[in-house]
Amino acid sequence: MDEAQGDKATLQELHDQKNALKKTLPGFVFQVGHIEPTEKMVFGKPIKAAWRKAENARLNGLCMLDVDGIENPREKFEEIVNDWNRQNDLKELEKKLFANGEQPGWCGAFCRFYSILLVHVTPSGKGLRIVFEASVYTGNIAANQSKMAELLGFSPDKACKDSVRLSFGFSRRDIIYIELENLLTYNDNDFEKLFGDEYRKGTTQPHVEINHPQPHIDINHPQP
Repeated sequence: MDEAQGDKATLQELHDQKNALKKTLPGFVFQVGHIEPTEKMVFGKPIKAAWRKAENARLNGLCMLDVDGIENPREKFEEIVNDWNRQNDLKELEKKLFANGEQPGWCGAFCRFYSILLVHVTPSGKGLRIVFEASVYTGNIAANQSKMAELLGFSPDKACKDSVRLSFGFSRRDIIYIELENLLTYNDNDFEKLFGDEYRKGTTQPHVEINHPQPHIDINHPQP
């Protein structure tokens, strides 16, 4: 009994240490492009800054999917992509998706086809984070997360429906795929117009789909 309690205490200490280290990492808010500065009392003084509050944020049309509890996340993503690669004509796809001189790499065609801008192993080493361009035809943030999770064979992290969800930083070696310029500058005004007010007012539903049909996409004529 004493040994079991000791093991439990050790696990709790490791968990607390991990969380403390995690909080020292820089943070990113991928799903909003601008947060209006407001005042907040900090140690008794009013400080005006872009505080991470949904009511002051404008959506940029990006969507983030977090998947936790993966023993070997990099290998799992490679498995998903390799299965997809085997089912498709990569040479033909790469001609359509990449300009002359671009090097798609082993997962480039998959990520470009599904509008994925970033894939990385999370700081825990047991998860994946996928940041991608949301589709107004799919619906709001939660709807897009669900669709991407289904595509990859995962269940979405329910907390990710928060538009200003904070993502902790990651090292260069944890990056699996990145389109840096597009990740930093992407902005979809239509997505903001459709869903921005609902997120700012806190009235958005967990999963909202748009009723009008999505344009047909096939493997031979991928979405631009």
